[in-house]
Amino acid sequence: MKWVYELYEKILPVDYIHQTFILPFQLSSLALSNKAAVYTAFFNCIKTTLTSYVKKHYKGKIGFSAQLHTWGDQMAFHVHMHVITPNGYLSDDNKWVKASKFNLFGQKALVNDFKINMIKELAKLKFNNIDLTSLLNQLKDLDWKVNSKLVKKNNVFNLINYLGKYAFGVGITKNRIINFDGKKATISYRDKKNPDIKKTMNLDGHEFIRRFLLHLVPKHFRKIRHYGFMSSTNKKVLLKCHALLRTGKTDFKKFTLIDISKKVGLNIFFCEKCNYEMEVYKEEPADKNNVFFKV
Repeated sequence: MKWVYELYEKILPVDYIHQTFILPFQLSSLALSNKAAVYTAFFNCIKTTLTSYVKKHYKGKIGFSAQLHTWGDQMAFHVHMHVITPNGYLSDDNKWVKASKFNLFGQKALVNDFKINMIKELAKLKFNNIDLTSLLNQLKDLDWKVNSKLVKKNNVFNLINYLGKYAFGVGITKNRIINFDGKKATISYRDKKNPDIKKTMNLDGHEFIRRFLLHLVPKHFRKIRHYGFMSSTNKKVLLKCHALLRTGKTDFKKFTLIDISKKVGLNIFFCEKCNYEMEVYKEEPADKNNVFFKV
């Protein structure tokens, strides 16, 4: 929840675009055996695709947040990137410009740029005993996918809250594991054809663990990254956007555990097991995110 509120603190009071960039399944084998390299190439591709598009077509700057996901409801390996971008941009003469269309990005051109830039990023990679020539040629002939949806400004928090549920998870949430009898795990999932209907499936314990491990990322790898004026190094530019949109913000609040506890109306310091509430006696500055308790 801390991540959700701190990101929402920076969000502009405009409509946003929620985009999902999907890597072709033909890249799955390469990605599984070279996660850090392929995932980094994916992030670089998204950065180049979006920033260069706005610079080329509008001569402006944008800011966006990207979140890497690698799983679907059935825990299969499905690499995709969720991106949230304002439906507008900061012009080179420092004016906020609202998109004149439903979507700041033309769908056909965006998909084509995504395809070209990802292939370019992959071509830069060097692996021992792996020749990517055949794979890259195959990727050029495929239809790539980007799903885009306009999110009205009063629904942006709901979108961030939804993405927040997956921000630091891996493969599956605890509430979807219905049962484990020591040999088989029963999990719930939603069928893409009938998303309103929950279904269940049984997985052998070893198969469950195998699927779970597919989604572990390399140590210290950041699954969430911010670019353009959403980057921490461009705080002044983001504040400029807020000033142009008259939000009154002069800084962005850092949230502590106590702040989050109050916002969600839940006493996160109460232990149901021992029926005792921890007492806060010292709290470090919010950027350190430390809270000390008397027990």
